[in-house]
Amino acid sequence: MPTFRLAALCAFLLPALTAHAEVIRFEVVQSAPAFEGRSFGNVGPYVKITARATIAVDPADPRNVVIADIDKAPRDDKGLVEATADVVLLRPADPLRANGTLLVDIPNRGRKLAPQLFDDAGQPGANDAEKATDAGLGFLHGQGYTMAWIGWQADIPRSPASWRSRRPC
Repeated sequence: MPTFRLAALCAFLLPALTAHAEVIRFEVVQSAPAFEGRSFGNVGPYVKITARATIAVDPADPRNVVIADIDKAPRDDKGLVEATADVVLLRPADPLRANGTLLVDIPNRGRKLAPQLFDDAGQPGANDAEKATDAGLGFLHGQGYTMAWIGWQADIPRSPASWRSRRPC
């Protein structure tokens, strides 16, 4: 019982300790068929959506003091610090065939992990979602999952196969 109480207390306090951000713009850069139109059972083919999210944070919010040098970052006309992040979404081409679950995979050093872990996809193809073989076994796709990757590391070298955030605008 003490473990449950500790977990409940952590769950209650954690939101107060985490940084707060808001997506203020979302720009779709490209939407195209994924995996050369490969079909995944009853779910069918997938679409790859490449986008850019602009995120704003309030540097005066005490939850954001954990962000390094936020006090030195340029601010917009509302006094917020903005940054952009690369976003990739993979979803069934027919949204009615999706299973209603969004799997958010946090990139490690700009590389997607879920395709390798769940679908036995090889690198670097797992980041591309262009060739039919980039889906590996296609387990997640055959189940109808929608997947998202959001770049969060600003120190990742720019390349077509990596997802990152950008320093404040």
